[in-house]
Order: sequence, then structure tokens, then C-alpha cells
Amino acid sequence: MTASQLRPAPSRDAPLAGLTTALLDALPDPPADPAVEPALLDYLRERGHDDLAAAYAVDASQPPPNGRTFAVCNVIGAIYRRGLLNYDSAPGHAEGLAIERCLDGLTLLDVPCLNPPDANGALRPLSRARAAALARRVLSDLGLPGVAVRARRGARGGVEVEVPVRKDGLTRDSHGRWTDPVEAVRAILLRAVAQPDPDLFNVTEY
Repeated sequence: MTASQLRPAPSRDAPLAGLTTALLDALPDPPADPAVEPALLDYLRERGHDDLAAAYAVDASQPPPNGRTFAVCNVIGAIYRRGLLNYDSAPGHAEGLAIERCLDGLTLLDVPCLNPPDANGALRPLSRARAAALARRVLSDLGLPGVAVRARRGARGGVEVEVPVRKDGLTRDSHGRWTDPVEAVRAILLRAVAQPDPDLFNVTEY
């Protein structure tokens, strides 16, 4: 995720908003300033939220690569749920609402197949870069905002897809169609950019 995907910080607690933004903007890698995480935990303790700081330490101790990401998402989710920051200013919240509106009424029949099988019916393997490019194209064509797509490097790398979701814990009822934006985006990509490796796309929320 990038800074351009983050909503403006709420003015009522700019220091807290700045600390959470710095953490989210750096996922999944540590922030450039190693003082950011201790500063956030100190900020929470000073305001009587010792339980959040303690929970963060436990979550962050889990094995990589997901331990720190899990810790950051959990503590920031708790910050919003407690009203320390506004949901409307939560990173990805507005985009998540927009995605739910776009998915309302959309079915797989509306999703184009950008990588059709060959003459023998076999799926055509694509490079990660090409698969990522097609994923961006179909998501853009369908009008789904704020979804981040990047091809990872390395022998075990795939295509990482991050879907913004609303942060209030509610789900839009789309008449039984899409109730989970992450699963909806995964289904869209599997249809539009079908690949021999069904795990090529790692779709997560932010």
C-alpha cells in the first residue's frame, strides 16, 4: 500500500493519526524510522490503553512474515473501534465502501476473460508481471478503486493483491451476491486471469 491510498488524518488527534499512517504505509516491512512503533505504544500507554500495547507485543512476536503485519492491523483496528480515530478517516475505509457499491449487482458474467485457454483447452501460463498487469486492467475496467496489485520477486513470489475494506466491521448486503470484497476480488481475478497455479494471486485486505 502507498501513502496516496491513505485518507487525510483526522484533525482531532493528528499525532495518533500520523503514527498509524506511518505504520500502515510501511507494511509489510518495518518503517524507515524505527522509533515509530515504540512511539505509538508509548502514546497508547500514556492514555491508559496498556492492554492494546501489551496485545501488540504478543502479536508482533509471532513468526514472520505475518506476525508484525497482524500486530499492526490488530492494534490499529482496536484504535478505530475505541473511537480514538474516526472510521471515516481510516485508511481504506472510503475505498472499501466504494468497492462494495461497485460489487452490488456485479456477477462473474460481467467479468471478461483476459487470458483464454489455448486450442486444447489448457490454461496459458503468464509471467507474474503480465498477470499483475492484467489484474490491474480488469479491476480498473470494473471500476474497483484502491486495490493495490504488485508482482513479488523471488522464486516463490506470486502476485500480491490488497483490497481496501470498510473498517466498521459491517458488510453490505448485495442481494446474496458479494458479501466479502476480498473473496469477490479473488473470484474476479481467477476468472479474468485464469492460471495453472490457482494460488498465484494472494488476495488480502487492508
